[in-house]
Amino acid sequence: MKKEKIIFLLIVIIVTLFSGISLGKYLSKTHIEVKSEIAKPIIKMEGDSILNISEVRRNEIYQFMIKNYNEMNQITQVDLEYYIEIISEKNPNIHFKVYKEDKEVKIDNQKTEKFLLQKEKMQEDHYKIEILWDEFSALEVIQDIRIKVSSEQKNK
Repeated sequence: MKKEKIIFLLIVIIVTLFSGISLGKYLSKTHIEVKSEIAKPIIKMEGDSILNISEVRRNEIYQFMIKNYNEMNQITQVDLEYYIEIISEKNPNIHFKVYKEDKEVKIDNQKTEKFLLQKEKMQEDHYKIEILWDEFSALEVIQDIRIKVSSEQKNK
């Protein structure tokens, strides 16, 4: 029985060698090196200087713009969603209206809805914030009002 197995194995090896059939194993190793940078988000706010509201000038308009490029004209590399927040002490005598490109924007809890700055295309969004004091209120309160822009990368 052992002789038969050895003879059979020799015949298979000889037939394989002369028939052009070959058995083999192929190994490949690939080395890939990638260097990349993190995408740069760019969002800039430019606006008027400080406004002073007084007895004579009770209502003022603060104008500013939000853009997706910097002074060197580098454009943001990611889509950004942002909203505007008006930070001030709670005062029932002061009211705000926000306009984007002369269209009024809804304000909820001193925050606007979200807007989009698109990547790889220069974009400027122009805003006006109208600051309104009630006519019958006394202007004894000195108050700072700040504009805060919060943004995050938009996921697709």
